[in-house]
Amino acid sequence: MKERRKRNGISRSYYSSQPPGITVKELVLEKWIFGAAHSFFDFISNPQTIIRTSPENRKLHYKVIHRDMLPSNINRIEQSIKNPAFCEKELKKIIRVINRNHIEADFSVLERYTLKPGELIKGVICENCKESPLLRRHGTWFCDNCQLLSKDAHIQALQDYFFLIGSTITNRQLREFLLVSSSASATKILQSLNLTSRGANKGRVYSLSFNE
Repeated sequence: MKERRKRNGISRSYYSSQPPGITVKELVLEKWIFGAAHSFFDFISNPQTIIRTSPENRKLHYKVIHRDMLPSNINRIEQSIKNPAFCEKELKKIIRVINRNHIEADFSVLERYTLKPGELIKGVICENCKESPLLRRHGTWFCDNCQLLSKDAHIQALQDYFFLIGSTITNRQLREFLLVSSSASATKILQSLNLTSRGANKGRVYSLSFNE
C-alpha cells in the first residue's frame, strides 16, 4: 500500500507538470511505468537494518531489500525483459521528467509512521553480527556476542539518530540513545566528531551532519 501511494503521488506530480499538448502516447508511457508493480523495490539505505517479515509475507523479501542488493536486482529485471518497451529517445524524456520533478524528502519519519522516540531500539549495533547494544570500554566498542572491537561503531548509530530524530543532539540525548552511562565518555564521542555547537556546559547543543 505504501508503494502504491508513492507511485500514485509521483503520477499526480507528472500529470500536473506537463505542458499543454501532451500526447496520448506520453500518458500511456507514464501509466505503464508507474503501474508495473513487478518492477519496483523498497530499498533500505542503512546496511545494518535487519529486515524481518511474518511467514505470510515472505514474498516481501523480494521487494524490500538492502541498497547493496539493488544493482543485482536491476540486472535481473533487465535480463528478464526480452523486448524493450522504450526507445532511447523516450527513455531520455522520461529521465528528464523524473529529474525535473524530484523533490528531496522533508518529513519526520517518526510522525509518518506514528512512532515515538521511546519505541526505537537504543544502543550501538554490531556491524558484524547485528547484536545490540555494544558495550563501551576504554574508548572502544565491544560486542559480547562475536568479540568485535570498534573505535567508531557509534557513527552509524548517530546517523540513525540524525535521520530518525533530528540534526541536533546534546550530551544527555547521546547517552540515552547510545546507552552510554558516562557523561565524560559522551563528551569524548561528540568532540571526536568535530561537530559545530552552541551553548555551554549542560546546555551545549551539537549539530550533526552526515553526507550520504
